[in-house]
Amino acid sequence: MWISFKPITPLVLRAPSPLEPGIHGPGVGRGHISYPMPSTLAGALAFVAWSSGARQEAFTTEDYDDTRGCLAKLLGSSFMLRVGLVRVEGRTRAYIGTGAFPETSRLLDLLAGLARSWQKSGGSVAAGLLVRELLKRASESAWRPPSVARTGIALNRSRKSVVEGMLYTNVEIDYRGSSILVYAYVSETTGPGTRHLVKLGGEGGIALLEIPASNPPEPFCELACKAGDSVNALMLISPALLDGGLHEGAAVISSDALATSMAERLLSGYACAGYSKVVAIPKGELEPLVTLPGWSLASNRPRAPMQLVPAGLVLVTESESRCVAEIVRRGVGLHSDLGWGTVVAAGVKE
Repeated sequence: MWISFKPITPLVLRAPSPLEPGIHGPGVGRGHISYPMPSTLAGALAFVAWSSGARQEAFTTEDYDDTRGCLAKLLGSSFMLRVGLVRVEGRTRAYIGTGAFPETSRLLDLLAGLARSWQKSGGSVAAGLLVRELLKRASESAWRPPSVARTGIALNRSRKSVVEGMLYTNVEIDYRGSSILVYAYVSETTGPGTRHLVKLGGEGGIALLEIPASNPPEPFCELACKAGDSVNALMLISPALLDGGLHEGAAVISSDALATSMAERLLSGYACAGYSKVVAIPKGELEPLVTLPGWSLASNRPRAPMQLVPAGLVLVTESESRCVAEIVRRGVGLHSDLGWGTVVAAGVKE
């Protein structure tokens, strides 16, 4: 079922790293992103269940199990979230990590073209150039949410006073008039439709959350309706997570061996996936392969560091359409049930 967040204020969506003007110096501007992190959307949904009484059974000391417990109360025990989508003027668009939102159908056509080129060449050094051309074409007619930068003054947290000369910059993203979408695979009846006002992002951003009345699972091919039976091109439309930090992986994809290794890590849960290779990690709104620290509010301790793979990554896999459809349904990497590692896919039909 489709769940929508309809922002009624501009949103401040920060990149996942600390913002402390008093520490980082005057004029600091923590990078912004144009689409909420998967954990932001999952957390807003979980809070609705938590505030309705799911808190006692849901919270544990395991990473994200507090969120999962709440979501299970809201959506049923076998939920699966897919994010990275918006609806603007009745059309569905996908986040590709560069601040641009091309129409999903347009993006799938371009990915299918990449898969055909890959099949004809048997893989080539030019794959990265093909992806750059793909992103350029996708961005030409893409929607970009309006944004405005605002400057604030840092506060001394202990004294609750301003720190002279210590300024920081926020960027407000204006989604008003559009919807941020979450597709939830559910297998159980979750109750009547509900509407809630929820906080979204930083600086007091507010959105109207609409959860429809549950029905039998509806057909959904929005992200994989053009999957092929041989070669498929996949693009992340939400960041993915992998175990460990950069010391366990690669900071950049600099060789065929590393490109293949990264693809295998992303698709490690899929025995059906054939030969796979990452062909591009474009520079977008998140640093490529950044190490993501985390803090568990439930257990009041740090989470283990994870490697964040940004939206916009493209890989090619020699897999049948049934396998690709399952990859799209379940996502790739860690915590994919919460929306991390959402992919779109299109390929060559035999």
